[in-house]
Amino acid sequence: MRALNFFRVFFTVWICSVSFVSWASPAAKPDPEVTVTAVLDKTSVAIGDKIRYSLVVSAKNDIEVEFPDFEGNLGNFNLKDFGSGRKVFWGRQKITRWYVLDTYVIGKQALPKALVKYRRQGENDWNRLESEEKEIEVKSLLDKPGVKRELRPIKDPLDFPFCWRYLLLGILFLLFILAGIAIFRKKKNNLARTVELPPAHQIALQKLNELKTKGLIAQGKIKEYYIEISGIIRHYIEDRFKLSAPEMTSEEFLLKARDAQELSLTQKDLLSDFLLSCDLVKFARYSPSEKETETVFESARRFVEETKEVIDAPA
Repeated sequence: MRALNFFRVFFTVWICSVSFVSWASPAAKPDPEVTVTAVLDKTSVAIGDKIRYSLVVSAKNDIEVEFPDFEGNLGNFNLKDFGSGRKVFWGRQKITRWYVLDTYVIGKQALPKALVKYRRQGENDWNRLESEEKEIEVKSLLDKPGVKRELRPIKDPLDFPFCWRYLLLGILFLLFILAGIAIFRKKKNNLARTVELPPAHQIALQKLNELKTKGLIAQGKIKEYYIEISGIIRHYIEDRFKLSAPEMTSEEFLLKARDAQELSLTQKDLLSDFLLSCDLVKFARYSPSEKETETVFESARRFVEETKEVIDAPA
């Protein structure tokens, strides 16, 4: 009996306590007409990565909603962009305000609660509703799973060992190229030697005939004629007697020709008269007669014919 009375008293006290708490705190009861949800597109990012943070409000169509203005930042996060969207269905509306954030603070970062205001039609005062706090982990770009970050001393530059094998191969390759060049030049010289050039007197006589057909005398180009004919004889002497006649003056050449055993005294005199006649026209502005030009030509031809090399016919 006593136990039953005790139970009745306890039950009465409990009922009164619950009623008093309910009467004393009516604001603790959530509003079923309006809800707010915070949503993150990712819970772990690398430093500097973009994060999409959304506040989603679900309410009746006649409720006006106002989202917070974060004024450039939200905790340790920087506000980069934001926007809104609204959908209506079955007499209710779903309003989304999204924010693009980033941060350069490493570690676990908290997105604080967001305060959303709303009011019904005909009401002047705003009601307030807070979203839940969100947490996101920001990782360094150097972080790798299972790898401990530590500062290490700077390594010395890599020292590539000297390889004698590559040096030897390079030397052999260079020697091979040089040998090829030497062989090529030798064959070229041998080929040039095997090419039989016409005798010096044939070349000189041919050039004299070509000079005669040019008609320089008839054109009044006397000086040019004497320059060419003296050049023909000088080159002939160089080829025939191996004398550097083209590089010598007439006086120098005549002094050297006196010692040439291949030339007779008559040939030396003939050469002297020919060169002096040419020098008079070339340097003394002498105007020879037609007969003198013919004499110079015949002197040149005669000198070549008398000094030409006699080639024995093969047996």
